[in-house]
Amino acid sequence: MTNLQMLSKDRIDQLLALLDAEKINATAAIYQELSDLGYGYAGWGYGVATGETITGQGALLFMQSVAKKNGKTIDFQKVSDIRIDMLEGYLNELLKKAENTGFVNEDITFQETLAFHIQVFDKNGLDISYWTLQTPMAFIDKYLGGKVAQEEAWAKIRNTEGTGLDAIFKSLGLVAIVEAISRGIIYLDENGEIVKKIDIDRNPELIMSRNLTKIIISQEDILAANEWSSNVSTWELLCKLINSDTDTDKNIIIGDQESVGQDDNIIIVNPITNSDRQNIVFGLGGKDHIYGASARDDLYGGSGSDDLYGKDGKDNLFGGINDDKL
Repeated sequence: MTNLQMLSKDRIDQLLALLDAEKINATAAIYQELSDLGYGYAGWGYGVATGETITGQGALLFMQSVAKKNGKTIDFQKVSDIRIDMLEGYLNELLKKAENTGFVNEDITFQETLAFHIQVFDKNGLDISYWTLQTPMAFIDKYLGGKVAQEEAWAKIRNTEGTGLDAIFKSLGLVAIVEAISRGIIYLDENGEIVKKIDIDRNPELIMSRNLTKIIISQEDILAANEWSSNVSTWELLCKLINSDTDTDKNIIIGDQESVGQDDNIIIVNPITNSDRQNIVFGLGGKDHIYGASARDDLYGGSGSDDLYGKDGKDNLFGGINDDKL
């Protein structure tokens, strides 16, 4: 992520005037300018404004899925209105931060983001349930550490700028949280993190540990978790990512395609010395052991505590969420 650069109050006023004059035609350029200055949320906004990123497409699909279930229609004009209003809300939050000193060099918090999302959806005849992040972030607040944990999670998500595999895995981490909530009971370890179902299934005695905290989920939240999950396509994100670049010779392996939370042992046994060949391995959930070959390996552990071994070649190792060994 680029270091945040100062943004003047005058420039924010100019951007608001540009948005007012050019409407939807100005959104992409404004978001891009803010992103170039290091404002992480602008990357997420750019994706929603243009539909050019996987996470942006995911947010738009989620909104349409919720609308369909509610018997509503969100046409192109309504989407454009929401896009314009969201950018206006973001700029106004930055403007508030610049009021006293004449400039801002910090991005928006989750509470600030939530506030203008509520306003924008309300203005457009919708509610906050149309926002992809509302349900998982509410669960983090309620069950996983309160507002402090919520803001910490938000900062990590925001700073991915909504692009690349880092953003995908942060999104998958939220999916894993909601899936755990949907089961009705969660167990938290000493660090306040959810103990994975696969670990409890393999060692049922874990739930008797004094170091675990048992939390019973309300029926209302179970229903909310299931409803949210029904509007989110976990695998569609990965499929779009994989198919986004067809020019590269790729060997793609995805561990545990049935559910998030499985342990995988993946070994690329055929050493490939062709530098143009790329091995891409997704471990996803669980404690994964992934061993690369002699080619250029991109190894992604996902949401478990993973061990990644690049071996030879120019490799990219991304542990993902939790404690990993690279």
